[in-house]
Formats: sequence, structure tokens, C-alpha cells
Amino acid sequence: MVRKPNYCKGIIIVHGKSEFLLAEHIKSNLHLPIEIYSLKNGKISIQIDSLMTILGNNIFKNKNKLKREYIIQENNKNLVNFFVMPIMDLDDTTKEKIERYKSGEMFEKHWLSPYIIPIWNDINLDHVLYDLKLISKIPNDKRKRKNI
Repeated sequence: MVRKPNYCKGIIIVHGKSEFLLAEHIKSNLHLPIEIYSLKNGKISIQIDSLMTILGNNIFKNKNKLKREYIIQENNKNLVNFFVMPIMDLDDTTKEKIERYKSGEMFEKHWLSPYIIPIWNDINLDHVLYDLKLISKIPNDKRKRKNI
């Protein structure tokens, strides 16, 4: 019997620990063939301002580096059924950078641009969860760091 390769369908780049845990939960419970990229499992935040540095270095620098790390389906040199979803908070940057991030303009010159789907928490994930009434109050940063 011939086994089909288990292609990586996408990579989620997470802002911090909360986004990391959310992505892990979704990946695990939905059994999705996706990868999660973070700095120290979300203990160090990735800001919108540093996202292009992340994409310009390491595994995202070019297609060869990415394919050395993950098995990705290709057809005619295009990646097939693949996405990169950065999940970022909007509370630590300028309005101009927020608009460039949301529109995708920020990624125009990067080779992964056609595959990037920006996702954002307005203002941050804590506020999103509070607005959805999933938590009763917004935790302060000191309390959140204790749980990391």
C-alpha cells in the first residue's frame, strides 16, 4: 500500500502565549495538518512591527528553506492548499502599520504574499474574549505573566 504524504496545509504565526494556546487547541481538536510558529512557545511576543523581520529570516526567507522544514504540496512551482496566518494584537503599533497589516500591503514584496491571510485581535485577544463574554474581566499583564 502506498502512503500519501501528510502535507502541511498552513502555518499560524502567533503573537504570544494566548494565541499559541488557541492555535494549539484548534490544531489538536480539529486534527489539522498545520504548524504553529512562535517565539519560545509564545512566551516572547511577536509584534506587527517585527513580523517582516520574522518573515525575512529563518524558515520563511525562501521556498527552499520552508520546504526543508515542512512537506508542502506544490504544482507548477506554486504552493497548493497552503496558507500562512499571522494572528496579531493591534495594541502595540501605529494606525498606519495596522492598516498595512490588515490590507496585506505589508507583505507585498515577500514571496509568501499570495499565501498570507492576516488575522488580528482588536485590541488584543483579552478584549476579544471579553467582548464575546467568554471571560468576565480583562486580566492585567502582571496576572497573565504568572500563568505563563
